[in-house]
Amino acid sequence: MNGFSDSLLPSLILVAVLMIWLPLLPRDRNWARGLVLGGAAILILRYMYWRTAATLPALELSAQSLWPWLFYILEMASLTGMLIGSFIQVRTISRSAEATRHEARLRACDNPPFVDVFIATYNEGFDVVERTIVGALSMDYPRYAVWVLDDGKRDWLRDYCKAKGARYLTRPDNRHAKAGNLNNGLAVSATQTNGDLVMVLDADFVPRRDFLWRTAGFFDDPKIGIVQTPQHFFNSDPIQANLVAHHHWVDEQRYFFDIVQPSRDAWDVAFCCGTSSVVRRSHLDMIGGFPTDSVTEDVLLTYVLLQRCCITRYLNEPLSTGLAPEGLKEYLTQRSRWCIGTMQMLWLKSCPLWAPGLTLFQRISFLWLAMSWVVTFPWTLAIVAAPLLYLYSGIYVIKADWQDLLDHFAPAFAALILSIAWVSNRTFILGITDVTRLVMMFTTLRAIAQGLLRPFGQRFKVTAKGGDRDHAVVQWQVMRNFLILLALNLFGIAINLTPGYAIADDFDQQGVNIFWSIYNMVLILITLLVCVDLPRRRKEERFDINESSRISIGGRIAPCTIRDLSVSGARVRLAYDGSDTRMQLDIDGVGPLVCEIARIIDTHEVGMRFIDPGQRRDALIRKVYTGSYQNTPKQAAPWRLLLAVIRRMFGREPV
Repeated sequence: MNGFSDSLLPSLILVAVLMIWLPLLPRDRNWARGLVLGGAAILILRYMYWRTAATLPALELSAQSLWPWLFYILEMASLTGMLIGSFIQVRTISRSAEATRHEARLRACDNPPFVDVFIATYNEGFDVVERTIVGALSMDYPRYAVWVLDDGKRDWLRDYCKAKGARYLTRPDNRHAKAGNLNNGLAVSATQTNGDLVMVLDADFVPRRDFLWRTAGFFDDPKIGIVQTPQHFFNSDPIQANLVAHHHWVDEQRYFFDIVQPSRDAWDVAFCCGTSSVVRRSHLDMIGGFPTDSVTEDVLLTYVLLQRCCITRYLNEPLSTGLAPEGLKEYLTQRSRWCIGTMQMLWLKSCPLWAPGLTLFQRISFLWLAMSWVVTFPWTLAIVAAPLLYLYSGIYVIKADWQDLLDHFAPAFAALILSIAWVSNRTFILGITDVTRLVMMFTTLRAIAQGLLRPFGQRFKVTAKGGDRDHAVVQWQVMRNFLILLALNLFGIAINLTPGYAIADDFDQQGVNIFWSIYNMVLILITLLVCVDLPRRRKEERFDINESSRISIGGRIAPCTIRDLSVSGARVRLAYDGSDTRMQLDIDGVGPLVCEIARIIDTHEVGMRFIDPGQRRDALIRKVYTGSYQNTPKQAAPWRLLLAVIRRMFGREPV
């Protein structure tokens, strides 16, 4: 026992020192990032050396030899990806000051670049495309045209665009899906408006009014081909919503957009993510338009332009807000499409790993992206399978005593987790981040296999957005796999703890694998909760605004406070007992709206429903979606998140 304590003590000291020291370091300074991530990398390399030199069995044609070697290969590949990521994230940069200088110059210019704004749409409902079109038409930039590119060929959308002043465009077929739609927009707009720049919006993303002022100025530098901005969302993704943790946990893309992309940008290897980006038209003309060889045309566009020394600049400002996938099925469909698109790129002559014109570092930056799919999810499966294989067959993945394991694995693991947690600024939390990977595991593995074995010829799967979600939906097809995993873990532990029935007889290995299996079961239980799409009662998302306002009742005007606001209603704090059923709420930037009390929250606070806003509906959309309101967190609250998950596991919602 003393040996165990002595081996564990250095790791405990390391954790204590890091937890005290890391919060004191400036996260946005490259020297601090290099110190933290470099120190973690040294411990990881130390572990990798020990793992290679001291833990592998002789290579033989037996399960007890081949399985540890396969596990080792996946583990080393995963750690290599983490080391590449750590090296890239040693640097970070903010372009906001540069954007401000560009904006000042553009505003003083009589003739800023003309921008064609493309809204690509297929099957989204009216409530989705309405706010995007209104938002796009409301940008205060002086020279731009809005093009609605409708692959759904809907008459009602054509009529709406005509009424609002947006240009409407269809094409004879839907060849090459979104990329083909954008290329059709390029060809037609070139004969009419022929903007210097092309802004791309998905049908569910609403731009902020100053979007073009903040981005267009970067193109004064001739080497800039694309300016990408982050994707922010005004609703919870399925993981946040189904765990009832939307106030305490970030959306799944925050780490990428807030941490990874600024680091990639510091090395000039940020990449385009489609929506909320601006592209130089002359560069698109130079390469023949948006690439159609991959369903992730945005990423491929970045690397095709990089071959011609044209880079993607990243401006980390919330200049648009969009609709995250509302159900787990849609969420997994979208991620699978991203995975297949990356796999397709591996088959192309223009693949960044071997295409001419790219530097070694640019190739490595793409390798990191590819590894995030082709390594991460097989490694996740291996982590889930390893303890099960031991519990049912006695085949282990690593043969090492406790002391060696604690001497090498524990400090490397502690340094890795704490350094990522520090760099991520509470957008990564061990456990919940693992659940995200776990819930995606089976569908992503299928996508990897499809992308490697039969990458082309599949139908482009659009992520469904909007629609009624007023009742719970159990995603049985996804849940089934995790129920099987849970049962296998429970049964395996039960067998090996029953005297006379234990399959494995190595006490140390049994203890490690049972603990490992229990940890996996906790993650699986949380994943099962994510597989139940909870009802979303509100048709419109509400934003906390806490703005002073006025309310009129029978000619009498009284002050009030708007606590939250949506296109359909508001939560209002009154200065008197709210007993009248009908009134007029005067909203700054919108005007007076007739409303009725939908529910009484307490003596002085009511929920109001707007009654036919009429011509003020556009102003209401602009107020809600094109300003600076946000209703999803940018940082996690770890302890509150833990409490929310525990409450959810016992069928209760957090207060």
